[in-house]
Amino acid sequence: MSDLKFNIDGKDISSDEIKSGKKDFNTFYNDYASKTKPFYQKGWFWGGAGLASLAIMATVLFNNNTTVVAEAKQNNTIISNATNVSVSAQKTDILPFVNPPIDGINVPWEKMLVDAAKGGIVINKRGSKLSFPKMAFIDSLGSPIKEGKVEIRYREFMDQIDQVVSGIPMTYDSAGTTYQFLSAGMVEVKGYLNNQEVAISPQKKVDIDLVSNIPGTEYNLYKLNPVERNWDCLGKDKVVEEKVITPAPVKEILSPEQEVAELQKVPEFNKLEKKHVNILSQIKELEEAEPKAPIESTEGKPEMEMEYDLKEFPELKGLAKVKFELSENQKINASDTRVDWSDIKIEKIDDQFQITCTEIETGYSKSYFVDPTYEGQNYVEAKSKFDTTFEAYSKDLNERKTEERKVARKIKRVRNKVLGLDIRQEGIAKTYIHRIFALNSFGTFNCDSPSQVELFSSGSTKVNDITYNGKLSASENVFYVNSKYNTYLNKQLIAKKGLTFSRKGNNFLILIKGGEFGVIKPKNFKKITQKGDGAITFGSLTEIKSYSQLKKQIVLF
Repeated sequence: MSDLKFNIDGKDISSDEIKSGKKDFNTFYNDYASKTKPFYQKGWFWGGAGLASLAIMATVLFNNNTTVVAEAKQNNTIISNATNVSVSAQKTDILPFVNPPIDGINVPWEKMLVDAAKGGIVINKRGSKLSFPKMAFIDSLGSPIKEGKVEIRYREFMDQIDQVVSGIPMTYDSAGTTYQFLSAGMVEVKGYLNNQEVAISPQKKVDIDLVSNIPGTEYNLYKLNPVERNWDCLGKDKVVEEKVITPAPVKEILSPEQEVAELQKVPEFNKLEKKHVNILSQIKELEEAEPKAPIESTEGKPEMEMEYDLKEFPELKGLAKVKFELSENQKINASDTRVDWSDIKIEKIDDQFQITCTEIETGYSKSYFVDPTYEGQNYVEAKSKFDTTFEAYSKDLNERKTEERKVARKIKRVRNKVLGLDIRQEGIAKTYIHRIFALNSFGTFNCDSPSQVELFSSGSTKVNDITYNGKLSASENVFYVNSKYNTYLNKQLIAKKGLTFSRKGNNFLILIKGGEFGVIKPKNFKKITQKGDGAITFGSLTEIKSYSQLKKQIVLF
């Protein structure tokens, strides 16, 4: 017979019980599940889907070893004799770190809804995908959000105008050196429920599949850190190329039923479809069997202790390392501590565990919700085992997902060929770059390659003034943009400085003054290269009415 004791004061289990354990809780459960017959005979059983540990955030491991530094080649740059501009890291005690230059004008948000309990996938108008797991959100007090529709506010900064308008700095300080970011795509993500900002649960992660315009694996992933006025490097993103074919019109338009009939005649298609279904099933099984992290015991929290004869129940040897703490809002009846329980049942209900104790003679039964936890060195050992297991699990899951995408692309190619949608029939092919990474918090994230600022280094020609609308100003914000480099340089007039710009690509100088702007475009860029008194003339400024108007006025490509 087993005996159950209640520890209302949350005291430790005995040292003998601790020393008797040789397994962590998950190992114990595996042994337990494999030996169910003795438990059924003795009144023990696991309910529902079986015992499982609690969830933990899946942390994406990144490789931080690669930093690509681009340097300007002398034969690819021209030093202007007419402009005094210098790189501004925008790290002052006066200006905000994120400082949009135009009041009321910014990159617009896209708003999408996600079920707080179930999670889900949302796709923005460019095709980027955000995948939220179930129970992914917490409120300002750190409590899980179990119901409601969370409003996801999402926006992308894909070109230099987006960057300029946002006021997000494109410089990165590392080891005393300031680098210029060359971006392959930047996003900002926030979550709201009832107009109150929410956060991502520490045990969850959000997968981002960003459709980028720029290929290459030399980019790192960074998160904006407004407090430190810098960017935190998170490692590497994953780059996947997808070629999408826009087919030429076919002579005969087949119904869905006719398409299926035609495809089923093709052995290769049937084989790929079967393989694809099998891989999706494997992915689902893996995701459902995600290893759960051990929970560390809370000092002073009420707990339930079990006493049992290991000779009668050898399967329970692993329980010696586990403490069963009462879940929130659970209280122990004092009278229950004096009962000699003759039957105990443990089952999983939703995301909690329930221990039901029964006194067979009287038929009296009582249930408590509990959390299996570890204490001290037991927790350290259990956490170490989990980390090793989870790393292998994540690798296996990523490999399955990569294989699924490859098979899906093959299916698409075979389908296009069978239905007369092959690229060889004058279909138009376009390659999309997917940058894939995981987030464990909301914020601003940038896929960047840090470059030496000398890529746009300062010259030595003094600039005396800048004019616009016939007015003279000693200092104005001027943004240098080159279509070849996805970044901007925030310029201010400083004596004895000049502008270095690339021979390649289209060059622009953009002046922002209040709610107006002026542009020196590629066709008249030569005007600022002529020797003279160092004056830049923008002419009349144009009122900025909207974000879309600004994008139309300054066409980079």
